[in-house]
Amino acid sequence: MALSDRIKDARKNKHYTQKQLAELMNVKSTTISGWELGRNEPSIDSLKKLAQKLDVSFDYLAGIDEQSNNGTPLFRNAVRWKDPRRSKRNLCGYCQRIL
Repeated sequence: MALSDRIKDARKNKHYTQKQLAELMNVKSTTISGWELGRNEPSIDSLKKLAQKLDVSFDYLAGIDEQSNNGTPLFRNAVRWKDPRRSKRNLCGYCQRIL
């Protein structure tokens, strides 16, 4: 699952609109839209704040771990990777560069 999809799914899981999440993040709703459409990616600091506001782990949003903070799958169709380097296309841009 792409970063944009993880952000959108986590937002919908919390029942936030893009506007509501933008207000929580202190950004414009067009910024949230851009992240969800894959036009641009949030910074590491924004990813940390997103994880906090959406109640998911940073690793989940970054594509390192497909599970929520408490160790249970966040979504029913979540699949754990054996080796995240094999699925780099599923990672955020920053994580692709460091692996």
